[in-house]
Amino acid sequence: MEKGLISIIVPAHNVEKYIDKSLRSLTNQTYRNLQIIVIDDNSPDRAGEIADEWAGRDSRITVVHNEKNMGHSTVRNVGLDLAKGEYIGFTDPDDYVHPQMFERLLELLKENDADISLCLEQTFEDGEEEPELVYEPGKDIHIESHAEYIEHFMDSFTGPIGWSWNKLYKAEVLKSIRYRNYKLEDIIFHAEAAKGIKKAVWTDDRLYAYRIRTDSITGAGKTDITIPASESFWATYEMLKSDEKDYADRFLIFTLGKIANIYAQSKRRYGRDSANKMHEYYSVKYRENIEAIKCAPIKDRFKLFLARYFGAVYCLMAHG
Repeated sequence: MEKGLISIIVPAHNVEKYIDKSLRSLTNQTYRNLQIIVIDDNSPDRAGEIADEWAGRDSRITVVHNEKNMGHSTVRNVGLDLAKGEYIGFTDPDDYVHPQMFERLLELLKENDADISLCLEQTFEDGEEEPELVYEPGKDIHIESHAEYIEHFMDSFTGPIGWSWNKLYKAEVLKSIRYRNYKLEDIIFHAEAAKGIKKAVWTDDRLYAYRIRTDSITGAGKTDITIPASESFWATYEMLKSDEKDYADRFLIFTLGKIANIYAQSKRRYGRDSANKMHEYYSVKYRENIEAIKCAPIKDRFKLFLARYFGAVYCLMAHG
């Protein structure tokens, strides 16, 4: 590992409209000691060519061209294998970052002797006016122990903890960790990484501009992802359940509730067949963990019981 070097991994596929601005925001970082790894995942447009043009102008950029489309998980793993830095970050090629984002995240890591630093994001819809990111020195920071950090995997909205692009890691935390082949691969990767995090630091600064695209891998679409999403949440629970019994028990109930909520949405979004498959998947998890469910708070027990045995009623209540 090269001391002080930040390796930034950028997967690129079908993003010729956005990648120029994304790479400009990275090359304009106030922290200059960067290794920018762009993996062109056999993009059918000019994204790879644009990345090559940038590499010709900036020696910090390395471009890898895949001969076939490999998907986000494999692409990021290629980047991790090529990373030489003492620190590792990720960005998406349709987004852009504040010029001081990586300087600030590195500063927070060093000042607090943390294993990971995180910032917040500014979200906007594709086609809207692109927001100007503002860095305000003096914004609140939050320092967390390992136990406090992993509690975020039970936040009602798990986005910030599961996203790849709002973080800077010490590379040693990720040395033996790679993305796995799940629909929601980000959250599983970061759950595995969390096992090695002793201290984390957050800043309330919104230093990352996240573009919501309906045609992106994370955008809402017509493909039924209920089972793959549920399997991802269950794998996240399996990854962290051994941390401590009280945490594991609470995380189990949270995860079952998450899967029950996916079931409640499945018929409206994808039809009766999807709902039947989701109910079967949920029922299996319910039966396998019935003893733990019996020890859960009564409100949780009632919700999980209702989803298992009175699915139609539960779905109506969930929508109500």
